[in-house]
Amino acid sequence: MKEELRMAWRNLWRNKRRTLVTSSSVFFAVFFSVIMRSYQLGSYDQIINNFIESFSGYLQVQHADYQNNPLIDNSFDYNDSVAAAIMKLKDVVSVTPHLESFSLASSGAQTKGVAIVAIDPELERKFTDPAGKLVRYRFTPGALEKMKESGLLSEKLLSAVTANIGRAYSSTARMELELGLSQSEN
Repeated sequence: MKEELRMAWRNLWRNKRRTLVTSSSVFFAVFFSVIMRSYQLGSYDQIINNFIESFSGYLQVQHADYQNNPLIDNSFDYNDSVAAAIMKLKDVVSVTPHLESFSLASSGAQTKGVAIVAIDPELERKFTDPAGKLVRYRFTPGALEKMKESGLLSEKLLSAVTANIGRAYSSTARMELELGLSQSEN
């Protein structure tokens, strides 16, 4: 065995350039594989945390029959004693009720499935801040025409609005950020 290892080692260095090219190729392939795998796992963790923290939280309490048969009939009555029992658990920050269901919505000849989520807005404010996600501003072609007719807006602002037709904004600050404006330019 020792003789075979020595012969293999000598054979590797018989052509030094080939050995260096091959070993560096293997090194960089493994290095980039490890980097990409860590990036992939980090992305998965971030996606999972974003979803958990913005919707259901880390703990979800549901009726025992709901998992196998997710119907609205398999829900339970939410009351303060249920919330108090859940709040006693370690690391629970807030409790908020959600009632989720599925329905069909139609407009004209088009019908699509929609998710219906009922929340308590006061309790939900501590958890996901639904008011912060509502659309407050949207640029439409009609609004753009009125802006052009008024003549009060600069060319820079008009071109920024034109480029963002159809975009929705939840706050003035977000709109200013995405349009590249400051308070003095309005």
